[in-house]
Amino acid sequence: MGLTPREVSGVIEYLAAGGPAADARRRRRADSATSTEVETGRVLFVGQRAFANGGASCFTCHRIGKDLGAGGTLGPDLSTAYARYQDRGLAALLGRGCFPGAAPRSAKAALTDEELFALKAFMRREAQGPR
Repeated sequence: MGLTPREVSGVIEYLAAGGPAADARRRRRADSATSTEVETGRVLFVGQRAFANGGASCFTCHRIGKDLGAGGTLGPDLSTAYARYQDRGLAALLGRGCFPGAAPRSAKAALTDEELFALKAFMRREAQGPR
């Protein structure tokens, strides 16, 4: 195929990371979430379930609306985050961390695709206001 060793390595890494199926999961829009996925986002946000690769819950520093209790005050209220950033922007923000130094130091410390999607879905629901 005429690929350089670097290109072959890139293809192998892409396939090892999930290939096209992983790309499709990353591009999935939050409006397609099931109620179970939205609830998973809520329990991750408030810290009732730990992130797979460690890290503090969002609730440690942020609040989201008035229905979940106090939440943190170090960061802003995230009630309107989904409305402001939508799927792609919010995924980029969540993927790199909330502030300099909070970004994962390695891929192992990052949110999983499922966690990122669940958080987006939960934040989308919260942006829609009272249910």
